[in-house]
Amino acid sequence: NPDVVISGLVSDDFIRARLERCGVKFVYLHGEGLDNIEKNIRLVGKIFGRDAEAGKIAADFVLRTKPVETKKPKRALFIFSSVAAGRGSYVSDLMSRCGFENCAEEANTQWPVLQREFVVKANPEVLFVAFMNPEDKAGALERLRSDIAWRATDAVIKNNIYFVDAADIILPSARVVNAVDIFMRAFRAK
Repeated sequence: NPDVVISGLVSDDFIRARLERCGVKFVYLHGEGLDNIEKNIRLVGKIFGRDAEAGKIAADFVLRTKPVETKKPKRALFIFSSVAAGRGSYVSDLMSRCGFENCAEEANTQWPVLQREFVVKANPEVLFVAFMNPEDKAGALERLRSDIAWRATDAVIKNNIYFVDAADIILPSARVVNAVDIFMRAFRAK
């Protein structure tokens, strides 16, 4: 039997009540968003009596996700399968902090499906592509280079395509710093 159940999603209070009746502590993490990741790191550290270690991880997270100042952010898109990170997604916030203008902000939804016309008009300078398996990278590159809209973008023409492990970015967690490292490499590239 577990001592504690930690939920990253809003769960049914019925489940919480049943677990607590069985003597299992139930803890909700703070909601989605970059600002809540630091809080969640500290909360999990407190739950497991590892406050000092969690504090170091949280401080590193805050330092590595500190907003970059730039006068001319690069236009970028983050794509995962057939959707892009759009307005209101924490990935879009992360892109902004790393010095990018998210082209998908115009879509007015968190995970829009981008039409070819949108891709051509947006003309991103940088593409971030999430992958589940390392073997998927070659196929994704081929699809981008063979698609009439994507191959016309500055990002594909100049090969400014960066792959991000989906496990590092799809759910807001301390692993986001791995994606930040990739974003910053792209930001610093000429």
